[in-house]
Amino acid sequence: MNNPVHPLLQTTAIEALELSMQAHGFLKRSQIHTIADLLNYTQEDLRILDPSSAHEVITALHERLGIALPQAAGDLDDQMA
Repeated sequence: MNNPVHPLLQTTAIEALELSMQAHGFLKRSQIHTIADLLNYTQEDLRILDPSSAHEVITALHERLGIALPQAAGDLDDQMA
């Protein structure tokens, strides 16, 4: 998916979210290293990959950076149109 992403987010590491070790490890194992990487996922994607960490990641992204991931793939498609 090629969402236009602010250049700063392309280089902002997920460490900026100040996640627990479990949630941080989940993102790293999923090859998610930057906020821009994370923006290629929906909330549903994260819940499928790791339900226990998804809530923490989604909440931190919103609270720390004011970014809300789309709920599901259809929502992401609507944003790209």
